[in-house]
Amino acid sequence: MRLGELLADSFSGEWGSEDGEGVTAILRTANFTPDGSLDYSSPAYRCVPSKKVEMKALKRGDILIEKSGGTPKRPVGIVALFDSDMRAVCSNFNHVLRFDSRMIDPRFAFHQLRWLHTKGAFERYTRKTTGLQNLELRKFFDLPLTVPEPGIQRFCVNGFNLIEEIKKTGLRQLSLLDELVKSRFVEMFGDPDRNDRDFEVASGRDLFEIGNGKSLPVDRRFDDGIPAYGGNGVSWYTDKALIDFDTVVIGRVGRNCGNTRLVKAPLWVTDNAMYIKGFKRSCFDLVFLINLMNVIDFNRFADEGDLWKISQKPFMEYEFPIPPLSLQREFAAFAARVAKSQFVVQRQTKRGFAEFGLRKLIGGLAAVSDLLRISKKIGNHDVRVGEGITLHLLSTIDDYCIPLRNRYRRFLYYAEV
Repeated sequence: MRLGELLADSFSGEWGSEDGEGVTAILRTANFTPDGSLDYSSPAYRCVPSKKVEMKALKRGDILIEKSGGTPKRPVGIVALFDSDMRAVCSNFNHVLRFDSRMIDPRFAFHQLRWLHTKGAFERYTRKTTGLQNLELRKFFDLPLTVPEPGIQRFCVNGFNLIEEIKKTGLRQLSLLDELVKSRFVEMFGDPDRNDRDFEVASGRDLFEIGNGKSLPVDRRFDDGIPAYGGNGVSWYTDKALIDFDTVVIGRVGRNCGNTRLVKAPLWVTDNAMYIKGFKRSCFDLVFLINLMNVIDFNRFADEGDLWKISQKPFMEYEFPIPPLSLQREFAAFAARVAKSQFVVQRQTKRGFAEFGLRKLIGGLAAVSDLLRISKKIGNHDVRVGEGITLHLLSTIDDYCIPLRNRYRRFLYYAEV
C-alpha cells in the first residue's frame, strides 16, 4: 500500500518565536539518535501559540521524519519514533507521520522506513538545493510499504525490541566497567588539573609530537582490512597502512572532538583525526596515558563554532602529571583485567543475539512464505520485501554490535598486551 493511504494524520512541525505566551518543548533533528529513538533531555524551548500546540502535540507512536537537511554522507529522511508522554511538538524542519494503527503497527512502519532509508529508497523523492536536501512529501506519500498480517507485524516488532534490550544491557555493563577504570585512576592519581599528588609535570610539547592524519582516497575505502580512524573511531578499512606503530589517535572534528583512543598498528588516520607521531621522553605507559587523556577530557577545549573542532594547541600546552612508571604500570595491569571483563560482556552480548533471539527471528520469518514471496518496486531498487525485512533484522543486529565493538576496541590494546 502507499504510505499516504496508511496515515491517520500528517502535519509539519513548528518553530514558534522567542517571545510570546507559553513555552513549548520542540524536538529537532539534533534530538534524533542513531538507533531511531529521541533524546528528550535537550529540546529547544520556544513560544508556540496554544492552538497550534493542541493541534500538533506529539502522541506516542508518532514517527518524526526529517524533511529538510541531510549531509553529503547521509541523505535527508532519517526517522525517529516518539515514545513518550511529554508535551512537545517537532520542529519545522521535520514532519509528523501518524499511522492508522488499525492498518499498520506504527513501530513496524518505523522499522520499515528506517530500512528503506538505508537502502536509498527515498532518493527519488528528494530535491537537492545548495547545501540542503528536501523531501518532496507529496511524492513521498506514494512510497509503497509492505503491510503483512498483524501477527507478522507484531512478530517483527518484538524481534527489534529484543535486539534493542540486549544491546542496552551490554552497553550498561560496559559503562559500569568504564566508570570502574576512571574511579581507580582518580584513586591512584588524583585530579590531573590540580595535580594534587604533586607528581612531576611537563607540557605536551616537551613530551610528544602530534601530527594530522591524511585523507583516505575513496577507491581505497573497504569493508575490512586495516582500520582507518576518523574523528569518532573507525570510519573505513583500507589495504595500506599510514602508521606502523601503536599510538594514540585524537578526534579532530565533530561534536566529540578531542576524544582519544589507544590503537594497535597497522592503521590509517584520516584528516578528521590527529595522532601522536613520537615521544620526546620515555616517561609514559601508553595505557596510563590514554586514560589520563580521557580523564582530562580535551573536548572541553574544543572550538564550538559552526563546526566543532580542536587543534593541537590544548594538547601541547597542557601540563601533564608524570607519576612513577611503576605506579603507571600497576594501573595498566588493573585496566587490562577490566578489559578482559569488557571482552566477556561483548562476547556474551553477541551470544545473546544468537541464543535468545536471532534463531527464532530468522526461523520465524523464513516460515512466513507469503511474506517472502511479496515483491515490490521501491525507489530505484527491486526489493523482495520479506527478504528485506529479514535482512534488516540481520543488519540491525550488526549495527547494534558496532557500539559494542567500538567500546571494546578502546581496550583491545592492553587486553592483548
